[in-house]
Amino acid sequence: TGTFLGDTKISGKLPLDLLELATTQGLIGIAGTIWIQLISETQSSGEQKGITKISSHDGDALPDRYENPELVGEGGQGTVFRARDKELDLDVALKVLLDPGDEEARRMLKWEIKKSLDLTHENIVRVHGYIESPPCISMEFVEGEDLHSLKNKNPGNLFAWDSIESYILQLCSALSYAHEKGIVHRDIKPHNIFCSKGGKIKLGDFGIAI
Repeated sequence: TGTFLGDTKISGKLPLDLLELATTQGLIGIAGTIWIQLISETQSSGEQKGITKISSHDGDALPDRYENPELVGEGGQGTVFRARDKELDLDVALKVLLDPGDEEARRMLKWEIKKSLDLTHENIVRVHGYIESPPCISMEFVEGEDLHSLKNKNPGNLFAWDSIESYILQLCSALSYAHEKGIVHRDIKPHNIFCSKGGKIKLGDFGIAI
């Protein structure tokens, strides 16, 4: 439950033949450790079914520099951990590729870093650098939620103008700054806009910027 197969979320029970198919498709060992737990459930008829619990957790594979990794998000291409950077003495977000052997994903990750390193704006997520093994980005950890999550907490899944006006002005400031640097984000959406607990907006994910 709670696992992403590409962009698909698996929940509930899977028959064993589907599980076998999944494992042959390279689920095991994608990034660090993929844990697969089979639980036998005895039905009243005596029939047994495999119940799958698949979760990705590669925190143990991170360099020693990062301690107390905590899984905070999963997506189609990456897993995000919150961890303590002992050298910077602060909490960071680590965006780790699900498939270290995916050369295109590596290229996009490095492109995101290249586009982000020179961006030093209070409303843009700060990128600290690239880690080769496992391939990931170290970046500013925003204590808060993305706008998509915040929107879903509001009546009708909408923002009132008096609450979103500040967000829009901050986002415009971030985009104006990026454009002055010659960078176009190209993927503006609520999932990529983070709001700290103090109400500060942070624009992230410059993976397809030009």
